[in-house]
Amino acid sequence: MDLPGVVVIGPLPGDTAISSTFSGGVLASSAQAGRALEVLDLLGSDTATRAARARGMRAPGD
Repeated sequence: MDLPGVVVIGPLPGDTAISSTFSGGVLASSAQAGRALEVLDLLGSDTATRAARARGMRAPGD
């Protein structure tokens, strides 16, 4: 939808709709566990939710 000429008119109807669930975690052996947690916090933030919704995605519970 961020390409010239692409117009999103709405979600796909019924059984044609695509729903993906993402999850994340930090390995106990991670050399940068703090940075990984920061990324996960960002992905779960209100800012990320607003950005996703602006691009036609839904947050859990929508």
